[in-house]
Amino acid sequence: MTKPTFDMRISLGNIIAAAAFALSVAGAYYALRSDASANQQDITEIKGSISDLQQSSATKEDVKFLQSRVSGIEAYKDDTIDRMARVETKVDQVLKELQKR
Repeated sequence: MTKPTFDMRISLGNIIAAAAFALSVAGAYYALRSDASANQQDITEIKGSISDLQQSSATKEDVKFLQSRVSGIEAYKDDTIDRMARVETKVDQVLKELQKR
């Protein structure tokens, strides 16, 4: 088995690989930096929107209205479930009667 050796010569392939690596690192750095900057601007806009919404009385009224609607829908859902249970019971009774005949 031959002993591995290290050759100190620099070839064109080595230079191209090093340059490509350096360009990739620089490109990734600037891409991340621009994304971070865009994210910071988005966060600032969102905080402003949240602040506006919290101060708006119309929003509070809308939330109360939506809460009452959700409560109504939940009550309707519960009532529908109860009705379905009664219908299933009746269907079972009808099937039992039909099987007896």
